[in-house]
Amino acid sequence: MSDLQCPARFHLVRYDGLEGPKGDALGGERIARVYTPALLDAVRAGESAAAEVGVRAQVLDGLTTAEVVGASLLPVLDDIADELRGESVVVMTSGESLRASSSFAEAEPGEHVVLERDVDGWRLG
Repeated sequence: MSDLQCPARFHLVRYDGLEGPKGDALGGERIARVYTPALLDAVRAGESAAAEVGVRAQVLDGLTTAEVVGASLLPVLDDIADELRGESVVVMTSGESLRASSSFAEAEPGEHVVLERDVDGWRLG
């Protein structure tokens, strides 16, 4: 199977103090993991989202750094994209980091944007 047939899919979800997305908001996709920065609102929303889809939330230190400085999440996600090929994951993020990560994507609190990563790079999912 070629890399184009099995990109890693990242659902970048704005938490902004919300409880997190419901499973049906994720298009019924099987979610392999939920990543969250080590920020209280993000962890709460991530744990809620993880419970909804039947996985555990995992704090990812690089996300915390990106959130604190308002930087792009893509370099952090690049580091884990290869191990997630063919998988869909949820990444809890703020609006600021989402804007820094994707100049072509906007989401309101509680909404999400899907980005895919394969050997050719990032694209809107």
